[in-house]
Amino acid sequence: MLRATRLLHLCVISFGLGASAAAAQSTQPPSAGLLKRLAEAVDGHRTGAAVFVVVAGTSPHEVQGVFESRADADSLLRRLGQGFALHGPFQTERDPGQAMLVMTCTHDWASIWRMPTCPRTRPGLPRISFPDVDSISITLRLRNGTTQVIPLARGTDAVFLTLSAIDKFVIPYYGKIGGIDQAARMRAQIVAGLTAP
Repeated sequence: MLRATRLLHLCVISFGLGASAAAAQSTQPPSAGLLKRLAEAVDGHRTGAAVFVVVAGTSPHEVQGVFESRADADSLLRRLGQGFALHGPFQTERDPGQAMLVMTCTHDWASIWRMPTCPRTRPGLPRISFPDVDSISITLRLRNGTTQVIPLARGTDAVFLTLSAIDKFVIPYYGKIGGIDQAARMRAQIVAGLTAP
């Protein structure tokens, strides 16, 4: 909560000083929804660099991209055209050591009550600096003896394996920052993807 409050404060200061390209063109104060979107976008980019955020100009202000380069942000803004805005720069915090953490949270209720915390770090794994990672893949060993490898896109930092996990962690998060209607649409799209042939 402290981090989010600090980021919202940073956004307000930046708008007040005219550091936002979009705010400089408007005398209207930014909405709470826009400030939440910007704070979440900046918080999700914990590299220690200053970033520019491109968002939709209307609610729910969907984030189109976060960039360390103003030129890259401007390029996307030109491609998107009307209805989008550029905000920033906002100074990000850097995660300590940018270490890659492998944590598990198994939701079998018999074991949850015995856990001191959830999620738990995996014991015995080496500490890896995340910027040193070239790629990540998940290997599935199926019961019929076959193996499937699923490569993850660069920048992936969470994997949800069940709709139940998405309902517990993803939908409430997007409901908080984008509103219940957007969260409901997102869930409907996820369910449609799961049931598609």
